[in-house]
Amino acid sequence: MKRAATTTTAAAKRTRTLGATCRLQPSTDPPVRTLILGTHPSVKSFAEAPLAAKEIRLRGGSGPQAYGNSRNAFFNVCGSALGFRRDVPGSYEAQRRALTAAGVAVDDVVRECERAGSLDSAISGAVATNLPAFLSEHRSCERLVFAATAANFFKKREPAGHGGWLRTGVSAASAEEPATGAAPTTEQPARLRTRVVDFCVVVADLSETLRTSPYFATRQPAAAAAAAAAERAVQQLSWKMFGKCKAVRQVTAAQLAALRESSSLSSWAARVVELVVLPSTSPAAASMRPAEKEKLWHVGCFELAQPSPSYACAACGQHSSGHWLLDCSEYSVWRAERAAMHKRGASDDDGFGWYV
Repeated sequence: MKRAATTTTAAAKRTRTLGATCRLQPSTDPPVRTLILGTHPSVKSFAEAPLAAKEIRLRGGSGPQAYGNSRNAFFNVCGSALGFRRDVPGSYEAQRRALTAAGVAVDDVVRECERAGSLDSAISGAVATNLPAFLSEHRSCERLVFAATAANFFKKREPAGHGGWLRTGVSAASAEEPATGAAPTTEQPARLRTRVVDFCVVVADLSETLRTSPYFATRQPAAAAAAAAAERAVQQLSWKMFGKCKAVRQVTAAQLAALRESSSLSSWAARVVELVVLPSTSPAAASMRPAEKEKLWHVGCFELAQPSPSYACAACGQHSSGHWLLDCSEYSVWRAERAAMHKRGASDDDGFGWYV
């Protein structure tokens, strides 16, 4: 009887939520090039219940936010790539502007669902975001970047995901389109001319990546190898996720560029969209350290071959050092000292506490 009562209580706490209140709207100036997709906002992202003062400070505001849990490293990772700090009062709007200026929009794969708590595994009754419509409206968008858990939902069958789209390259909304090869007519609205998608995952040869790396121009072959290895890890993760989908193909970076150029020459050519999968920045995905996630996101999402000029290594304190924290020779010692500080309850005034 006691177990039945517990189950009933848990079921009563399930609520249906709409994630649109937390999305980061795309820009037309500059146009959006990359759409980052999470699964669905957490309880703290909606911020419907009062938040503690420390939580408000660490997340840079008190209202609804994308990736609004202060322990979610997403905006910290973006900040170290684009040059902003998350834990500054009122900084959320500045964070949004920085992403928009970089041609990035943020949304979720699941538009609405029922869930108790914030775990993706608790989601039921999911309805997917209309991503085909987004690509129709924003023709400049050429990359979909997923957290790994979000990619799993994207692969689900409709209406929870877009599994059919990944199998055929044609969304359900494009059923009225003419057969492949038919010329577009003036009567066909623009929204119907962008629904056939050529999904691609870039998998480059490691030696080719090293030869073309800007690190060799500055005589840093070790740093080039580290960046290339991170790029390879992202590519492998992306192909592992989508490689079995029939409408997804493997290409080199040069082939992807050629496909995009060909697509841009015809309004009726298949839309070329790159798929990228990265580790989740959620605190629930604790098997990978934040410094490792940071490097993979910088390389895979922001396409950095080296840390940005504003990047400061938390361990050695150097700016524009040419290495990420993960690759710093002082990282292990710094991390141990920082963990000890965290256990003592020491204050985090330098903005690096999220690494621990």
